[in-house]
Parts: sequence; C-alpha cells; structure tokens
Amino acid sequence: MKSLIRTICAVAMLALGSASDQALAQDKVSVGVFPVSSSLPYFVALERGFFREQNIEPEMTKLMGGPPNVAAMMTNQIEVSAVLVTLEGLNADVKKPGVAMYIALNSQTKIFKMEQFVVRNGFKAETIADLKGARLMSAPGPANLNTAKAILAKNGLKDGDYTIDQLDMSQQINAMTAGTFDGG
Repeated sequence: MKSLIRTICAVAMLALGSASDQALAQDKVSVGVFPVSSSLPYFVALERGFFREQNIEPEMTKLMGGPPNVAAMMTNQIEVSAVLVTLEGLNADVKKPGVAMYIALNSQTKIFKMEQFVVRNGFKAETIADLKGARLMSAPGPANLNTAKAILAKNGLKDGDYTIDQLDMSQQINAMTAGTFDGG
C-alpha cells in the first residue's frame, strides 16, 4: 500500500512538474537602475537567473540618480526602480499617491551596519564618531546629504563638528585621493 501511495504521489508530482514547464510568456517589467554599487543585488539576481526563475523579464533603463528614477516612475516610463533613496520615494508618493512602495532586502545587523563612511588613506578614523573635524562629501541630493547628517548625528556629531559638501560620485575617489576630502 505504501509503495502504491508513493507511486501515485510521484506520478502526480511529475504531471504537475511537466505542466509547470509549459512555455509561458515571461512578465516584462521595466526597471530603472542607477548603476552604482548599491544596485549590485539587482545585477547579481539578473546574472544568477532569479528573475527568470520567477518568469520575469526585466527591461533595464539606466537612470543616473534618484530624481530621474522618480520622474520615470511618476510618468509610467518604468514600473520599478532598483535602489531608490527612501526620502525620494516618499516625496514621489506625496506628488502621486501610490507611486512608490518599498520592498527591501537589507543585510544590516548589529555587527554589519549599512551606515558607513569611507576615509582616505592617512586619515585616522575607526568609527563614525572619529570623523569630528573631518572634511566630508556626500552623493548629490538632499536625501543623500540629510541621511549622511543623520548618521553623523546618531553617532554624536553635530553641525560644526565636520564640514560636508555634495560631490558627484564620479569625482569622489579622485577628490579623496587628492586630499580635498577626508571621507564621505
């Protein structure tokens, strides 16, 4: 009796498996991607076939920054934005209610925190609090700047304890290497 039940279950599983293997058109999803390191999970998922496994065909459009992603979402040019600063999405939702909904996978823990700053060679800092007196930079935009200031404040630094300027990300490594900024 047990072998008959196992056989019936195996046949049923094979039948279900072959039915699900039938060719179905993939769902096309237009994705706005700001090609920076924080978009890496999108590219990893793409390369590893995670979208294909879910029968999703992403159509990527490179958009340089949050504001272009927000504008493209609001005008229905894209359906999804990979990596959109929360404040930018919330502002978009105020302008067009329902345009932004966040689904996030974050790997932050008490040990591995996402709030991070990078400092140039020779600048002594082991914690964010050690950035007192530093000349800092941030990616452009109020969301990036205000997030950086909030992280600094959370770590005990207040306005006047550091300077911070917005700088295009393509210039950040050279500016830090030249010593124009201590970190960012």
